Amino acid sequence: MFFYIIQYNQANAQKYEFRNEKVDISKLSIIQNFDNLVLESQKKFDNTFDIKNDGSIQRYLSDDNPFKNTWYVPSDLQSINSHFTYNKASQFKLRSSAAIAFADMAWWFWDHFDKKSKFYIASAYRSFGSQKNLKNMWCKKTECADPGSSEHQAWLAIDISVAKNWNIVQMHTWSDFYKWMDENAYKYWFHNTYQKWVDVDGKIAEHRHWRYLWVPFATYLHDNNLTIAEYFKSFKL
Repeated sequence: MFFYIIQYNQANAQKYEFRNEKVDISKLSIIQNFDNLVLESQKKFDNTFDIKNDGSIQRYLSDDNPFKNTWYVPSDLQSINSHFTYNKASQFKLRSSAAIAFADMAWWFWDHFDKKSKFYIASAYRSFGSQKNLKNMWCKKTECADPGSSEHQAWLAIDISVAKNWNIVQMHTWSDFYKWMDENAYKYWFHNTYQKWVDVDGKIAEHRHWRYLWVPFATYLHDNNLTIAEYFKSFKL
């Protein structure tokens, strides 16, 4: 049995809107509980962000701040359920709330660009072992996180490009695609982790790398023009 779902974007203060998308009714509970999940998160954090615990959505990760549990894997994983990415979204997994929020963002991105451009997902989850192999093969310290400190291992980060007219376009800062993300991604609770280069963020700028943070924290960083690394440094002072 299928039905047309009504999806709601709490962060963007939007009314309920219809999506011309068929969804298996067995997944209805995820949608129904989404608003309650949002409200609970806002009550829990109340502008005080948990950047230290491995299971926290806001967990700050860097070479100097790795997971306490090297082999950390969250328990709330799910495939991304979206028909609005160029490649098959369901082959990629994120934490449950991140997967739902990304699917919502993908629809709005596609709609904004006249239904002619879609996200191309390059990478999502990356295990400790995969990150280690990546570092050993070619990736410089300023380009890739050390094993055990990657946001991809947290199942919260996703690397995206854009597919337009059958071509893959990178997320350059001067592009309209990045401009849209810079102005809107926080509404869907995503943040560009590496944007101010090595001296600030510890890595070179990576404009395709977007990290899920929940709405209060993503909004706080956006409104104050901060990266998560800058927030962490100010928190320690």
